Amino acid sequence: MHNARAAGRVGLARRSDRRSYTVREVTAAEAGPVLKHYVAVAAATRPYFSADKDAPVEDFVAEANRHPVFELLPIDERGPAADDGR
Repeated sequence: MHNARAAGRVGLARRSDRRSYTVREVTAAEAGPVLKHYVAVAAATRPYFSADKDAPVEDFVAEANRHPVFELLPIDERGPAADDGR
């Protein structure tokens, strides 16, 4: 998380497919619903949250500063000319 925040980008690989993304740390209001879903589907994470899996989204918003959430925005490795139809 610290490296992603500092670098502003990450690379993810799956088999031979590698993709690069810029990262945007989302606001607490945006993170709340994501964290609530995460706790609901990933039971192993529950001890790290004060909010219970059945708590309202507002409880997850309140503790979002302890659980960073990033939006991944794909980087077009082909460059700017790739989108103009040439």
